[in-house]
Amino acid sequence: ACQVFHYSLPEYLSNSMEKIQKRALRIIYGYNLPYREALSLSGLETLFQSRERHCKIFFKKIIFNESDNLYHFLPFNNTKPNVTLRKKRRFNVPVCKTNRYKNSFLIAGSLKYDSDNFN
Repeated sequence: ACQVFHYSLPEYLSNSMEKIQKRALRIIYGYNLPYREALSLSGLETLFQSRERHCKIFFKKIIFNESDNLYHFLPFNNTKPNVTLRKKRRFNVPVCKTNRYKNSFLIAGSLKYDSDNFN
């Protein structure tokens, strides 16, 4: 369910969950081992990175599966642009008047997919 709330999760709650994982790793590996080293030693990633990875996988499954129920809710760019851009945008994201709408899964995922760092 992390895919649903990841983009709209406030930073203070994300940091709070990260502190719980940090505390657990300190209990397991000792207090003198830095958090990054404990993560690499345990083979884990930060909770933010894990949620981000899960969102990307889930969003790609929706994009490439036309029979998915969420596929038809995606704001695909079906119009031909007047200006040729260097990078073709796959989505035509509507103007978001509220942050709550902008941080919803489909809109935030569409914005992230069109950005350069969605791999």
